[in-house]
Formats: sequence, C-alpha cells, structure tokens
Amino acid sequence: MAQNSMKGTQAFQDTIRTYLDNMAESDALFAVKYANPSKSLSECISYIICQVQKSGCNGF
Repeated sequence: MAQNSMKGTQAFQDTIRTYLDNMAESDALFAVKYANPSKSLSECISYIICQVQKSGCNGF
C-alpha cells in the first residue's frame, strides 16, 4: 500500500493526537520525544496502520 494512503480517517488522527498530547502532559520523558521536530503525526499514523496490517488483525 502506498505511503500517502496510510493516513487514516480524521477521527483516527484526532484520537491519536489527543492520546499523544495527554501522554506528553503526564510523562515528561515522553514529552521531550514528542516535541522532536523530526517526528510527525502523519509518520506516527502510517507506522500504526502498517503495524496493524502486518499483524493480520485488521478488524480491530
């Protein structure tokens, strides 16, 4: 599957963003990694979708 088609729905992206924002608020070590400018939400979403596809459990 092409990288650009692995972005998920807007609701999925919003859910992941909210989760990561909350995690950064409660975990100082994670907050440092989360603030890394070389990281992006779209790369995170692509990674999650790719891992789900690899698992073969696409019906989560």
